[in-house]
Amino acid sequence: MYKMTFYVRTDEPSFTKELEAELKKYGMKESHKFPVDIVFLSGDHAYNRNLFNLKESKMTNISYKIGITNKVELHRRFKGNDFIKDFDIIVDKTKIPEFRTMRILKPVDGYQGTGITLVKTVEDVESWLEHNSSKEWLLQDYILNPALKDGHKFHLRIPIIMVGSKVYVSLRAPYYVAKEPYKKDDWLNANIHDTHYNPKFNYFYPEDLPDTWKRTKDIYSMFKTVFSGLSLKPDWNSKHSFKVFGADVMFDKRTPILLEVNDNIGLKKMEFIIPSLVAILFGEEQSDFTRVL
Repeated sequence: MYKMTFYVRTDEPSFTKELEAELKKYGMKESHKFPVDIVFLSGDHAYNRNLFNLKESKMTNISYKIGITNKVELHRRFKGNDFIKDFDIIVDKTKIPEFRTMRILKPVDGYQGTGITLVKTVEDVESWLEHNSSKEWLLQDYILNPALKDGHKFHLRIPIIMVGSKVYVSLRAPYYVAKEPYKKDDWLNANIHDTHYNPKFNYFYPEDLPDTWKRTKDIYSMFKTVFSGLSLKPDWNSKHSFKVFGADVMFDKRTPILLEVNDNIGLKKMEFIIPSLVAILFGEEQSDFTRVL
């Protein structure tokens, strides 16, 4: 009798172990002989996907990038929406637009917070660009009144599962926080203003609400707008694909602001999505994600 097979390799051992265990609950078995039915790769394993014969596997998490994972395309496409802060794109260092409010300057090709700074004047921008290299920059209004958790600035990393053109958004999201309490001062102090994953800050939205909040803010209509009309295209070495995205969302008071959509997310503390991910792949009902498309 045919038994479905899987192959899982990620850069996070606990995620790998729990995903394998969940697949085994469905009667599947691990196999190193390709093709297999379900493949999940991340980190270096995903970069080295050419080493695996994924073409005949039934479902893999390997696909081409979709446009919204590019910061510039995301912002250009949805400029004017409440969830996108006003911005300019800088491609010519000699043509920097005037602005009147605090702005954040981000390299389009940056990652993990590298190359980001806060600026108040055109001269600040010119000085930063002179000493930092990138072909394209996003100059955007800064969130001066962010929602806080225990007094700390934060953003949410919201998991999103996409299968073909179907889109599922997690009902839960971990808080990524700044190390020190927020204050409107000392703008270049990363400990106050930069938000990152912190294993000691073990809160999840929406069961743990931001300071003073008595109810959650609906964010699902935003993702319905962002993912509408999109579908995954399997990588050249894949046949059918699914994808786990991580959307970074900050709140300007109570208004959700979409910072970016990541297609190469870290899997630390993401084990909570595994039961829903596997259920979705098997076409079963699940309660921890909301289907928006």
